[in-house]
Amino acid sequence: MKRLEELPYRFWPARLVPEGAEVPTKVVNLKAEKFKPAYTRVVNPVLKGHGFRCTGTTAVRLEERLWVMVWSGAGKYGGSGEVVIAAHLPGLPARSGAALEAREFTYYRAMCLRSIKLTPEQVMFDYGHTPEEGLETAGLMAEAFAEQGPPYLEALAQAEERLLAVEVGGWVEQMTALYQTLSLRLVEHTVPVGSLPLEASAELLARLHARAGHRAEARAFAEAGLAAAEESLRGYRHAWHTTRLRLEKLVRGEVAFVLDAADRAEVDARVAAEKAAGPVG
Repeated sequence: MKRLEELPYRFWPARLVPEGAEVPTKVVNLKAEKFKPAYTRVVNPVLKGHGFRCTGTTAVRLEERLWVMVWSGAGKYGGSGEVVIAAHLPGLPARSGAALEAREFTYYRAMCLRSIKLTPEQVMFDYGHTPEEGLETAGLMAEAFAEQGPPYLEALAQAEERLLAVEVGGWVEQMTALYQTLSLRLVEHTVPVGSLPLEASAELLARLHARAGHRAEARAFAEAGLAAAEESLRGYRHAWHTTRLRLEKLVRGEVAFVLDAADRAEVDARVAAEKAAGPVG
């Protein structure tokens, strides 16, 4: 990871550029399509060395126990981009709760997501405004991945084992650490933000134990999830009843993690009944 002082000013946040320094506006920077040749020329060989299959700026490695993707895309305003590593445990639903097949796996559906950093405070890489600067940026991306990628990939390879090792007693503290170590993304955030989402974390642990055949642990974590959801989601009828039904199925020992049409109808019926009964107490 670079220190800001080691980089040309074009990589610096505008507020930190010294007065009088000349830095071209990002409006004239290379666009994503113009930057892609530099990325595929410089970064993709590094990714292939780690077993990824590369297509443009997307690289995937689909294994029996872990799916991993390295993806690069432009920022909201163009002229710069990021590199992210996403991972998912096959057989678990997408973050939305829908079933997830290998052909549908992409970074925004994954349960783990981490951005490669240019500096300790920066994840965006300036594309530059010439092909030469584009190659320089691609080189920095490759260097950053070579440094930060392998340790994270190693942690991801141990993710299921480490999650299954979380004990019912003290699970919140253990999951808080893993939430950061694995960059878990269990709720509607691009990256882990704020405190541990208790109901989603307990549900993940319950699902893993359920499919491993650990009935007692699956039930215990599902019950912990119900207690957490009662506190955090009770005022949001649909989210509460959806989460509640999924966790109740885990308490009963069911291993089908995706709600079917009958389940969704049950959720709608519970929501309607609660509305008819009046405000949530």
